[in-house]
Amino acid sequence: MLARSLRSVLQQNRQIILPISGAAPSRLLSNNAPKERKTTQLRRMLESPELEFIMEAHNGLSAKIVQEAGFKGIWGSGLSISAQLGVRDSNEASWTQVVDVLEFMSDVTDVPILLDADTGYGNFNNARRLVTKLEQRGIAGACMEDKLFPKTNSLLDGRAQPLADIEEFSLKLKACKGLSMIL
Repeated sequence: MLARSLRSVLQQNRQIILPISGAAPSRLLSNNAPKERKTTQLRRMLESPELEFIMEAHNGLSAKIVQEAGFKGIWGSGLSISAQLGVRDSNEASWTQVVDVLEFMSDVTDVPILLDADTGYGNFNNARRLVTKLEQRGIAGACMEDKLFPKTNSLLDGRAQPLADIEEFSLKLKACKGLSMIL
């Protein structure tokens, strides 16, 4: 009887959230076929000749709103994540704090998240560790700036900002390249 009622609810509603006691946080269940991997979705958007817009989000609620509004992807903005944590956009929020926020965003959405990864939060070791942790949390891609760490917000005063050494930045990208995330 319960199974029949649950099936009826699933058929009437596209998605519902079911609490699972004693388990990891509740998972979003759907009567649709399993969703395509988020990295695959992002790669498909990037390779498509069609123009797609992604919308900024900075926490789980805003990420869910972005998805429900019909956007096919989410921009994990360094500026807005920093602002919602109450710090400046100059790497005052640690990469672990940013990853924690992104985990909540990823848990409640089925669309890919592209992170503003600033400068990778340090050298190539930091960047590789960041990308590894992002992959573990289902983040589809990262956009890294070729500036010096710690970086300052690009919108400040229109000042030129010092760029990272080409060799050093190349090492950073190579360190992340073997991972499955899109850079």
